[in-house]
Amino acid sequence: MRQSNALVNFGTGVKINRLEVPEVIKHGDPVTLDCDFTLEDNDQDLVVKWFFNKTLVYQWIPGTKKRPQGLGILKDRLNLEYAASVDANSRHRALHIWKAGPDLSGDYTCSVSTLQSEDIETKSMLVLGRNGS
Repeated sequence: MRQSNALVNFGTGVKINRLEVPEVIKHGDPVTLDCDFTLEDNDQDLVVKWFFNKTLVYQWIPGTKKRPQGLGILKDRLNLEYAASVDANSRHRALHIWKAGPDLSGDYTCSVSTLQSEDIETKSMLVLGRNGS
């Protein structure tokens, strides 16, 4: 099941160009979920969030001294040093999961917001169990 829908985008602001979430992966494999986006020159106070089945599991606020945060089911399961880009505003836009398990099957939503706008997209991922089922 693939789902992609922009929920809120006020005009020309921040835009998700591509949400990369594999449809199916194997139990125990590492996986990267990427949320490639563009900003307008006047966009301020960028926040990147990821949700798993509508629950916040990751947050990154560029321009602050805070590191990206893994939360809930993904706490201690993410490589928080992973860099998807050299650009300071999109460096930590992606989730790099060390080892996927069947409990991580579900809907992943990327939310990119600024003071001016927000864009949101969702895709599903299935993690196959140890016996391939």
